[in-house]
Amino acid sequence: MIFKWRKILVTGLWLLLLISQPVIAGLTAEHLLSIKAGFDQPTDTAISNNGDIYVLNGVIGKVFVFSKKGKRKFSFGRPGKGKSELNLPMGISIQNQQVFIADTGNGRISVFNLQGKFVRFIPLKSEKPMNNPVAPVSLLILDNKIIWSDRSNHQLCVSRIDDGKTLSCWGGKGDADGRFNYPYQLVSDDQDYIFAVDVLNARVQAFSSKGKHFMNTGRFGVNMMGSLFRPNGLVLTEANQLLVSDAYLGNISVFKNGRALGLLTDSNAKKLLFKSPTSLTLYKNKLYVTDTLNNSIEVFKLNTTESDRASKKSIAKPQAGSSQKNCIGCHISWADNYLIRNQEDKQVTPVAHQDMC
Repeated sequence: MIFKWRKILVTGLWLLLLISQPVIAGLTAEHLLSIKAGFDQPTDTAISNNGDIYVLNGVIGKVFVFSKKGKRKFSFGRPGKGKSELNLPMGISIQNQQVFIADTGNGRISVFNLQGKFVRFIPLKSEKPMNNPVAPVSLLILDNKIIWSDRSNHQLCVSRIDDGKTLSCWGGKGDADGRFNYPYQLVSDDQDYIFAVDVLNARVQAFSSKGKHFMNTGRFGVNMMGSLFRPNGLVLTEANQLLVSDAYLGNISVFKNGRALGLLTDSNAKKLLFKSPTSLTLYKNKLYVTDTLNNSIEVFKLNTTESDRASKKSIAKPQAGSSQKNCIGCHISWADNYLIRNQEDKQVTPVAHQDMC
């Protein structure tokens, strides 16, 4: 009987904390568009200079292209390992009028022009020999280099665009600063600091362009300010706000200078919820949310509130966040070791949700 009442009490407190989690984040989102066009678990989007939306659907090895108003224009790619073929790709980016795709299953970057014509492959290798072949899941282009996250070896690597030569890699599996448990989406700021989602460690790590660890943002949990459970998507606004989508909880957390501000809401202060927001893309103040399990792309206009406008004038140096896991005493199944104890690495994808972990 005591156990029963204790269970009810803990559950009640948990729900109360979850309901009362702060949602005021200095930022609101106005829904503009929902795109649903025969997707089968899309994973990422990229936006061209004219506003066209490129949606990567890795399960079927295709890229669907839509106008900025959501009208379907064309598609390209097909499953496979040959020319113009993609093998369960996860990430997409557009730079210099070219489409770069993290071709995960083929261990390479595939490059197409904006019309979908195949241009070339960029082969990828780890800086040092590894037991597992590389598996790029997200990419970030800075000047003539590609930074890519390797889920197979739990690391980030930097390669040259012209010949694919890997210049450096850092990371390795673990939960210490600078190590990863399935890195995923990447973003950089105007000083070339690199932010990387660390999925199963439930945090975002920041590094210098040379790979030196700088700070962590977020902490493991479900009911606390700044808590993350399965972070996946990542963008950085001009106002230095870091938006992190949680593929399990279905929400988007907002951080600034390493500090949690709350959850992203609409103009009525109602928090945005999705089935599985696995990636985020920001282009000209529009936020593109890839809702994988909903098979849709949701487009929002971001609006800054008065409280955040006042803080734009002085942006402080980011403060180190916390990635310490909490609540494991009561919820042992949330511990990393519990989640992966009976699983092989190859069974865990970076887009982690309740059906995948």
